[in-house]
Amino acid sequence: LIPKKKFVRVLIFGHPSPRDVPTMEMQIEKGHINGAYQTNNGLMNAGGFLAGNVNNITFDARVNNTLAHAYQNKDDGYVFNTQFNNFNAAGSVGLLGKWGYSQLHASYFELRTGIAEGAKDEEGFFMKSAIDEHGDKIEVRATDQELRSYTPFVINQLVKHSKLVWDNSISIGESRIVAKVGYQQNSRQENNDITRANTSIISYLLNTVTYDLRYLSPTWDGFNFSAGVSGMYQNSKNKGILLLIPQYNLFDIGGYAIANKTINKLSLSAGVRYDSRKFKGQDNYVNGDGQEVSASTPDAIHRFTAYNSDFNGVSASIGGALQLSNNAYIKLNVARGFRAPNVAESGSNGIKDGTVVYEIGNPKLKPENSLQIDFTPGIRSKDVTAELSLFYNRINNFIYVNQQFKPDGTPISDTSTPGFGPAPVFSYQQNDAVLMGGEAVIDLHPSGLKWFDWYNSFSVVNAQLQNVSADSLKAIPFTPPARLRSEIILSNKHPHKGLQNYYFKFGVFHSFEQTDVYQLVSVYKEIEGKLPNTPAYTLLNAGFGTDFVSHGKTVMSLAVSIDNLADVSYVDYLSRYRYYTNEVKGNKRVGIYNMGRNISFKVNVPLQFSSGHHSTVEHGNAAPKPTRDDE
Repeated sequence: LIPKKKFVRVLIFGHPSPRDVPTMEMQIEKGHINGAYQTNNGLMNAGGFLAGNVNNITFDARVNNTLAHAYQNKDDGYVFNTQFNNFNAAGSVGLLGKWGYSQLHASYFELRTGIAEGAKDEEGFFMKSAIDEHGDKIEVRATDQELRSYTPFVINQLVKHSKLVWDNSISIGESRIVAKVGYQQNSRQENNDITRANTSIISYLLNTVTYDLRYLSPTWDGFNFSAGVSGMYQNSKNKGILLLIPQYNLFDIGGYAIANKTINKLSLSAGVRYDSRKFKGQDNYVNGDGQEVSASTPDAIHRFTAYNSDFNGVSASIGGALQLSNNAYIKLNVARGFRAPNVAESGSNGIKDGTVVYEIGNPKLKPENSLQIDFTPGIRSKDVTAELSLFYNRINNFIYVNQQFKPDGTPISDTSTPGFGPAPVFSYQQNDAVLMGGEAVIDLHPSGLKWFDWYNSFSVVNAQLQNVSADSLKAIPFTPPARLRSEIILSNKHPHKGLQNYYFKFGVFHSFEQTDVYQLVSVYKEIEGKLPNTPAYTLLNAGFGTDFVSHGKTVMSLAVSIDNLADVSYVDYLSRYRYYTNEVKGNKRVGIYNMGRNISFKVNVPLQFSSGHHSTVEHGNAAPKPTRDDE
């Protein structure tokens, strides 16, 4: 960090005179350091950000690291193996001028997270896999020390993601050319065998190249347009021995155009895009241990069969917003969507370890096509903001996963995967579907009470498969239930005794019972022949925060929030942990509860820099001796 109004002079030898090379000035423009702590899972977070320029060459850098042990609730205690650690780093360097900009962005993401299996003994203690003195796998109770460990246990997953993007925007008169090209590498590894704790049984490596080239026109009498081409190339490799999807190559290209027109109080927008995708799944042969071998290897197992898929489709939309008065407006949009099947839907053939089901893809799947209508009336005044957003979406050839049964009605199970017991078989299929719903929002912020704000929202979605044989099969899996949110915020932006922008908030979140459940889904164990509805629950939340100021500058910001204030035990409908069942003290327990009461502390310290806050790099044979102040 550069001291205020001080200079750092760096001598670079080899030049005959300091007059031969111009001085380079580094100016640090902004930055901050931040930290956070959570009481429930001991989460600790620290990070920092810095940005500046050197002779109009801009740069920035960001780093962030997070650690957490297992989370807890009042009924489960600490939920074994929900700990994680996450590291992020990102930076960019670029040129900025009247002609536009050219920037190079780089980032790295790494996440190691445990995967809870949910097994408990009859006393309700979480169990974990271990190795006995004979080298055999056994199940033992997780200790208090292990529950509070910041290191994930087996089963755990390691995700690494690296990204490099070259972003350019060049002005041509009043027009602009935007060009982006990016490279990403995603590595996913899973260690799920305690006898080989340091071996990634599941391992995938995905390389992706993306590109986007477009032209942005100037505005003529309220009209402008943009047009371009974008797409990607992907190459996937299987590095593990427990396989779910084939290795593949994918190439996607699409051309698009978007136009906007403003006529008095009416704003119109329309766009169209044509996509072409070529997909090639590769042949794959393995031996009895799951290791990849050639097709000529004796007793080779043909794990995946090569297939090719070509998809072409059109997406389009047209919509508008009309200002009815100074405060009232309406929006209407009609859109046609297109989505090609992904590799899991078309090529799966194996155990999905996160849900312990055997998934079978369908290479003959057709693309999804949708027609969606959105309608939104709203008002925005000095005292109230209100909006009602409604949508209707019909999807043809909707892709979903469905459990398979024998003719007598008993579930089909697969027992071919070493290390796993019987796994229910699911396959991907298609049907038409209709999704409809909306969200209502009303925010009261009286102009006479500038310190008061009351925000309320209600959302609901109904998602049904069409042309099915029974009502119990109509609900699309993992459709969220209706939800209600209300929050009151009391705030003051004016300084008072060294405090500024201070606020207090209190909120209520209510999730209604989800009664529309796709009843044939049986992932872990059936409960009385069918999956139960997820009960409704209500959470209370609170918080406060402020900026600490001195001589008109913020020296630190503090935010404290309390989630699940009443420490309610609940299971969210979208959590896969709701499928777990255990016999605890003679009672059948359904699901692992979500996180209990959690208090979060966040601190942000801005780094103050003035216009003279920079460093100088001089080229020459000599440098002045630093003074004590410089040191």
